Amino acid sequence: MIDPLFTVLWGLIFGAGLIVEIIAIRRKGKGDTLSEHVWKLLRTNVVVYFVVLGFFIWLVIHFFGFGLVDGWMRRL
Repeated sequence: MIDPLFTVLWGLIFGAGLIVEIIAIRRKGKGDTLSEHVWKLLRTNVVVYFVVLGFFIWLVIHFFGFGLVDGWMRRL
């Protein structure tokens, strides 16, 4: 069962992120969008690159893994 409170909270989080990104895109300055921050972070250290890569692999498995992650977490 999906909790409606968390549905609202996740919506607010994504909405706030969208508003920040739109403001950053409309500004004339550089270094304020999310993609610029991510690329700066990835270029700092090769370890950071692999941590982010691992996160995205987990994210794909989590959303497209057909419940595999939930099954693994229930066994812990």
